[in-house]
Amino acid sequence: HPSVIQALKNPQDMHRNLMRAFEAQGASRKEVKLLYRLDVPRAALLVSSQALPAWERVPGYCCEGIKEIEALKKAFIRGRCLNFELLAILAKKVKREGRHSHRVFLRGKEERADWLKRQGVKYGFELVCPPAQSPSCQIDGAKDGMNICYTAVCFSGTLRITDPEAFWHAYTEGVGAGKAYGLGMLSVKKRE
Repeated sequence: HPSVIQALKNPQDMHRNLMRAFEAQGASRKEVKLLYRLDVPRAALLVSSQALPAWERVPGYCCEGIKEIEALKKAFIRGRCLNFELLAILAKKVKREGRHSHRVFLRGKEERADWLKRQGVKYGFELVCPPAQSPSCQIDGAKDGMNICYTAVCFSGTLRITDPEAFWHAYTEGVGAGKAYGLGMLSVKKRE
């Protein structure tokens, strides 16, 4: 479908398409807690939301299944270890004289690992071992007539829950910036 092809090129278009599934609720991305990520190896779009989407309102998209995540909240207990994956912008805000601050991408593996450790403290988890880091990728798009470019890194590894409530917040509302562009969705699964 042409709108899907366009959305794969531009995260702003993807966000707009996905929000059509929630038009009946008349809510913003934050209100429905919409998170998504393209899972390239599986050729799938993973979507998480608090509201039930109406996929029939979005031409070219289909739903392979809906999983109720509320039951997971009981499984997120202190000390539980889970495998995780997170595609995120690894940046820090830097002030500019006389202007608004801007984000600067963290390039070194140490800086990136420290960023993830800080997120863990904030969101109730700790890393069991250093996670794998994918090479950085560019996420390009346009917003309000201006080009945007995010540099993102995918982490994967094992974490241990230290604060179940904070971890639930990260799981349902995302980690870091760029959530409207398919970033920040924390995916977890049982360790095998």
